[in-house]
Amino acid sequence: MFAELSPAWAIGQSLIAAASGLGGVCVGAWTTARNQKTERKHAQLREQLQDFYSPLLGMRSEIKAKSELRQKLHRAGNFEWQNLFEGIHDPLAKKQVHDANWPRYEKLLEHSDAQLRDELVPLYRKMLEHYSTHMWLAEKSTLTHYAALTEFVEIWNRFLDGSLPMEILKSIDHSESALFPLYTDLQNNFDLLSNELHKSP
Repeated sequence: MFAELSPAWAIGQSLIAAASGLGGVCVGAWTTARNQKTERKHAQLREQLQDFYSPLLGMRSEIKAKSELRQKLHRAGNFEWQNLFEGIHDPLAKKQVHDANWPRYEKLLEHSDAQLRDELVPLYRKMLEHYSTHMWLAEKSTLTHYAALTEFVEIWNRFLDGSLPMEILKSIDHSESALFPLYTDLQNNFDLLSNELHKSP
């Protein structure tokens, strides 16, 4: 009797072994596929951070630092300029103080004008160019701010090449505040993507 059951038992054991082996292969394949999917997702996140959000935030930070320093120096310059005339009431004496000191203070303003023209506006242009060439890496919320950046840069381009009168520039209230929503979006998405990248798989 045991001899008769032996082949069936052997076949059963073989089937169990085969099923176990197949199950192991399936689990291994599923684990590999999941890991590959996670790695692809992480690679995409790294690319977005390194090639889109980080460069734009870096340029924004440079503009912000230089602009804040300019404002700080202008406030200090204005304060010290006023102090030069403290207690002086005679018009001739005021003119002498003005003529003796104005060239030094004028250089502060000239430097700021040159910095705007030669450093800051080119940085805005660089931001727009980078945005345009790497747009495919942007989140949907970021794409909504492209027009604002394009308009901001184009207005500066027209003003600096002399094709936009100062009166019009003032009348349209051209200000960097138009880009604040973009800056907020860049930082928010940078933080979200960074957090997602550093999550455990």
